[in-house]
Amino acid sequence: MYFFKNFVVFFLSMMLMVGCAGGGMEKQTPVMSGKTTVDKTSSTSTEQKRTAKKKSTRLESTKAKKSIAKKTTTKKIIAKKSVAKKPATVAAKQPCKIVDDVVEWVLVKGDCINGFAAGKGEARSVDSKRYYNGHFVKGEFSGQGTYTWGNGTRYTGNFRKGNKHGVGTLQYPDGSSYNGELVNNAYHGHGTYNGADKSRYTGQFKSGQYHGKGEFHWGNGNRYIGEFRNGIMSGQGHFIRANGEEYIGEFENNEMNGEGAHTWPNGEKYTGSFKNNKMHGRGVYTNADGTSYSGEFSKGNKHGRGKLVGDGQEIEQRWNNGKKISD
Repeated sequence: MYFFKNFVVFFLSMMLMVGCAGGGMEKQTPVMSGKTTVDKTSSTSTEQKRTAKKKSTRLESTKAKKSIAKKTTTKKIIAKKSVAKKPATVAAKQPCKIVDDVVEWVLVKGDCINGFAAGKGEARSVDSKRYYNGHFVKGEFSGQGTYTWGNGTRYTGNFRKGNKHGVGTLQYPDGSSYNGELVNNAYHGHGTYNGADKSRYTGQFKSGQYHGKGEFHWGNGNRYIGEFRNGIMSGQGHFIRANGEEYIGEFENNEMNGEGAHTWPNGEKYTGSFKNNKMHGRGVYTNADGTSYSGEFSKGNKHGRGKLVGDGQEIEQRWNNGKKISD
């Protein structure tokens, strides 16, 4: 019994100790659990911060690298664009082209369109002997302008595709000049030519020659009004000498050829056929006293049969190269 009592007491004592120990553990457990939880949370938070920081650092590093890469790429693009622009700059510095005529030209002043001189400008020949001041179209002299040669020749007027074309004035170093219409560098149309010998022609031109109707004045006072062909008197015309002598009629090769009438200052007159400036063929020669001879002429002389009329009489005559053979 004693043993049993002691055992019971011992058992109860042990149960009490176990119960107290269990209660202490239960009380402590939440505390320990709480502390443990707090410690783990704190540790996790720190790790997350470190991880976040690392990620942030990596992100910033990545951004920095991307930024550097972007800047490098931008610089490369700018560099490429700059390199690409350089040829254009070099091309812009290339001189404007001028279409050459008989010499090479250089643009001194003016605009450039598509590599060619355009608009109002100035140019000189490569040898600096010729000068042009006027308008350009696609590198050619076109429009109003002035062209000066090194020998003193000067043209002021209209140009077309590099040629003197339109209305203009040409002045030559010997004092001669032309004022009028031109086509492709040649006198063509209506104009006036003043010669160095004081001669003057006003009228129609064709391909640089007198052609058509015109009036020519010589320096000695003689003049011709009539038709021209290829630079010579041909066709109907009126020739007047400074001494008063006149011829009205047909011309060929600058001479009286064909039918016409020639009068002299003393009152004599011949009407009939001419050849090479001489009476030739049938005609009537009227003397200053009113008498006349009607008949054949040869090389300017009475030749062959004819009739002298005067003082109410008609006399048959025969002549041989200006010599009377019989009445």
